[in-house]
Amino acid sequence: MANWEKITDTMARDYGYGTKKGKCLLTVAALCYAAKQGLVRLDDNNLIEGPIPSCIGEFGTDFSVNGMRSRLHNLFTLFPDHVHVLLTHDLNAFTIKNIPALITEIRLDERLSE
Repeated sequence: MANWEKITDTMARDYGYGTKKGKCLLTVAALCYAAKQGLVRLDDNNLIEGPIPSCIGEFGTDFSVNGMRSRLHNLFTLFPDHVHVLLTHDLNAFTIKNIPALITEIRLDERLSE
């Protein structure tokens, strides 16, 4: 299985962590990190899903559960065909159907160019 955390983190660094594309890719990297930690599920078909995790320890305070909620909501708004988010007062869950397809969409999306 591909190391999506490393791939997306490297891409985010190349685009610049502060750019729109970099932020989107870093969010995917954080979710892949959470999968390696067993906090969410990543299957052999590159589907990743689970409760919205906190990745503060590895990625900083912007990656708390509330920060991740916001980041995932932004990904859903931009890429509704690839990202699903369930947000209520007691439910925080997400699904990314296909990590490579989402990465391709992020890289090609002109709305994220600065």
